Amino acid sequence: MTTFDLRERAYETRYAREQEAQFIVNAKACSLFAKWVAEEKLGLSKAASDRYCGKILAITIKDCNPQTLYKFIQKKLLKHDIVISDRELEYQYIKALNIVRSTNQPS
Repeated sequence: MTTFDLRERAYETRYAREQEAQFIVNAKACSLFAKWVAEEKLGLSKAASDRYCGKILAITIKDCNPQTLYKFIQKKLLKHDIVISDRELEYQYIKALNIVRSTNQPS
């Protein structure tokens, strides 16, 4: 194996690890975000909140686009006559993302 091949393999391995880490951070942030929606806005019980977070994680795994997540949450909130702007949802998601990123920093 040539030096170029070794470098290429190392780059691909690093890229795969970074993508996996990014996916995990996003999943944790979505879970934290879903918990905020379930507890603060919907007033769900612990068991119902956990089920709701599971649904959110399933959506996140299927489609990592935050806009899809916002649409799903907006529909759920509208069923309960709760109106929240997209800007507020985005703010809370970014806040959750920052919390997860700050707790996952290597020491």
